[in-house]
Amino acid sequence: MAKNMYIHTELIKLKCTCCGRDFERYNSQKLLSCNNYCSLECEYNYECRWSKYRKYSYEFKYILLEFSIENENKSTRQIAKIFGCSKDMVTNIIKKYGNRKPKKLINFNRDYFKKIDTEEKAYFFGFIMADGCVSKSGSYNLDITLKKSDENHLIKFSKAINYEGTIKTRKIKLGDKIHLASRITLSSEDMCKDLIKLGCGINKTFNLELPSYNKVPKHLMRHLIRGVWDGDGCIGHYKYKKCISKKWQVSIMGTKDLLEGISKFLYEEIGDTFGETTLLYKDKRLNNEITKTFYKHGKRAEEVIKYLYKNCNFYLDRKYDLYKKLLKGGD
Repeated sequence: MAKNMYIHTELIKLKCTCCGRDFERYNSQKLLSCNNYCSLECEYNYECRWSKYRKYSYEFKYILLEFSIENENKSTRQIAKIFGCSKDMVTNIIKKYGNRKPKKLINFNRDYFKKIDTEEKAYFFGFIMADGCVSKSGSYNLDITLKKSDENHLIKFSKAINYEGTIKTRKIKLGDKIHLASRITLSSEDMCKDLIKLGCGINKTFNLELPSYNKVPKHLMRHLIRGVWDGDGCIGHYKYKKCISKKWQVSIMGTKDLLEGISKFLYEEIGDTFGETTLLYKDKRLNNEITKTFYKHGKRAEEVIKYLYKNCNFYLDRKYDLYKKLLKGGD
């Protein structure tokens, strides 16, 4: 069993570092340290000898603790916003002195990306490369946020990893409009490190490239690229001024290295590559081209998208439905 699967909810006996009194506390991950205190007062009296602990008074922390106990329905983020302090400080105080039992870990397959050996794993890894976010802020987290209408895609992923938690809905403000989004957040050091080893690391916007065949087998690379395409690609029809018939058009956005890798793979598989590129972002510090969009038009565009979606089992419903519609000649 992975080390981050362990959770302890029993009461353990400790001795206060400040006053020496014996006391009990619920045990949980990353809670115990070399210093343990029986009360908020003891912690403040002992650690206020160092200047870094003097930012907030004992009275401030005491009021915060009382407020959190009386308002258990409020999240640590909401409490932190009310008191104008960090979320980590609120979490630390509540865990130690709020007399709350630690929350149980949500079960899911944390070893899902340990080895990419199925179409399903290759596809979802590609989709995470496009629309996922691996971060480390105290703990490792994988976050995927999609617009509410694409929530079914998160349901597919949650079933794939046997996720027992819930998909949350949040409001996102873009300009003057409020949009609903669906979000899944997975806390797992093992899964995140597996994704990092595969090439989907922290701050991936600037350093993403197509994995080598020893990480993702060649016969599964098409499914990975489809995952990336469902996240950051577009398909459609356009019409020349003097032509009656509509032509295919496909495009995909990503880092220069990733798109060049995709272009090279498609050339090896179907004899096609992307010729047109449009620069979207340039790193002024390094003077490097970071994010690009690759385009393909006409018959070759149709061949590319047919190759990616042919006989596939995993896809974003909205884009797959559009693909099927365009095959029939719809707009």
